[in-house]
Amino acid sequence: MKRWIASPVLVLACLMLVSLASLPGQLQPVTVYAACAHVDQGTGNTATGTCATASGGNSNAASGAYSTVGGGFTNRATADYATIAGGGRGDPTDSNTGNHATDDYTTIGGGANNQAGNGNASTSDARFATVAGGENNSASGFVATISGGNKNIALTAYSSIGGGFNNSTQGYGSGVGGGYWNTASGDRSVISGGSTNTTSGAFAAVGGGGGNLASADNATIAGGLSNKASADNSAIGGGYSNQATGLYATVPGGYFNVATGNTSFAAGRQAKAKHQGTFVWGDYQAADIASTATNQFIVRAGGGIWLGTTSSPSIPAGRFIQTSTGAYLSSGGAWTNSSDKNLKTNVASIDPQAILQKVATMPVAEWNYKAEDASVKHIGPMAQDFAAAFGLGEDNTHIATVDADGVALAAIQGLKQEVDAKDARIAALEQKVTSLQVPSRQMHIDLSLSWSVVVLVLGLVLAGLALVWIRTNRCMTAQ
Repeated sequence: MKRWIASPVLVLACLMLVSLASLPGQLQPVTVYAACAHVDQGTGNTATGTCATASGGNSNAASGAYSTVGGGFTNRATADYATIAGGGRGDPTDSNTGNHATDDYTTIGGGANNQAGNGNASTSDARFATVAGGENNSASGFVATISGGNKNIALTAYSSIGGGFNNSTQGYGSGVGGGYWNTASGDRSVISGGSTNTTSGAFAAVGGGGGNLASADNATIAGGLSNKASADNSAIGGGYSNQATGLYATVPGGYFNVATGNTSFAAGRQAKAKHQGTFVWGDYQAADIASTATNQFIVRAGGGIWLGTTSSPSIPAGRFIQTSTGAYLSSGGAWTNSSDKNLKTNVASIDPQAILQKVATMPVAEWNYKAEDASVKHIGPMAQDFAAAFGLGEDNTHIATVDADGVALAAIQGLKQEVDAKDARIAALEQKVTSLQVPSRQMHIDLSLSWSVVVLVLGLVLAGLALVWIRTNRCMTAQ
């Protein structure tokens, strides 16, 4: 009793507590139980952990050693070094809806009904978890972090959620930037935002969009809707209902495209790259366009294909492949070379006879390309022989179709010249024969006349003899 009287500080403190309790409607006393614990202001706050602090607010409790509650309402820092800056109840009628820092070194910046730590019997398995704010968020993994939002859950170690609603990180080191109903369940996978996206593969990523699933390791979906990257290292840029199911397969975007083959590529609309190493592009037609074998390059382009060096594509009607050089493949299937005289220079005449002689002596054989089946036959010269004979083209291993056509036409002209010359010679010979046949015919006429005279003379002689014989017989009869 003497010690209480001898301590004016304790007496003063007791008087202050009594006076505060006697004031109607004023703050109620705070409770300090542990050594070096500290309560500054507020009502119904307790600091029961060693060196714990409750700075203000209402009905807050700092029960972990060196724990701190800065303020707010019904917050609980129950683990060592746990900190709650403020915030409190999400439901004013439910005393259990305040913020709870349940594991060592966990932190809650504010908001309502947030939890940092997993609330297990052990206070060390979810250490350093942090919830910056928001409502109904739970960072229950080791060093897990939630920056804000509502009903987000960071379940695993080193995982993080930036904000949003009902997002979840379930993989080691996974992350969700925001959005809602996103789940990053693969280790070190990440979802930047959007809704109902899932990364279940390790190191998988979804940038945004909705209903996307990156279910394989290192699979990536940048965005879009209802896309699925289900093979390791596959990628989808965006679009709707695309699938990358082959290893390293890619769909940059578009609509209902499928890249099934390994290292395949499908883009546009309803393109199906079903085989390894295939590239398939589908235009806007509402029909599938699919690969049929490995390592194909397939393009469906109803409006034509442009290849060139200029930046002004123009595809006239009736042309399927148009080039900036002027050559094109017609819609009917004929390749047409550019041959406008306005594009040519150094024009010189040729000797068709000389071309014909070279064609006549140039070897022409039947053969097949090594890359083709042996049953596929071709006929033509070797490029080396063609170049040696005519000196045309850029090198001696290729034959341009325009050069082959030109040589053939020149040879035809040379052959025509030879035929014309032979025809002239034949006409001259026929004329000579005609001139030699006229005297022979006259001689035949003369001979015919001579024989007629002989016959006439013989006839007269015979007639005379007959008359003599008749007269002789008459005379003899008369005698």
